[in-house]
Amino acid sequence: MCDGCIVTTNFDPLIETVLGKGHITGCMHWRQEGNKFSTKLIKGERCLLKLHGDTEDHETCVFTSEQYDQAYGSP
Repeated sequence: MCDGCIVTTNFDPLIETVLGKGHITGCMHWRQEGNKFSTKLIKGERCLLKLHGDTEDHETCVFTSEQYDQAYGSP
C-alpha cells in the first residue's frame, strides 16, 4: 500500500485488516493530546489518520456540523 501516512474517512477497518494493526505505528482521530502522532508522521512511519473518527468508537464520529465544530473547532 504505502510506507507513510494513510489518510482515511471511512475505510480504516479495511486498512487495519489488510495491513494488520501491528504494521501501523500511529493512529489519530480528532485532537488526541499526547498521542505522539505528529512525531511518528514526521519520522515517516506508517500512520493512519482517521479524518472523521474511528468506526469502532462512535463517540469520535464526525458527521454533523455540531460534531465537526466539537472535533476541529468552530471558525
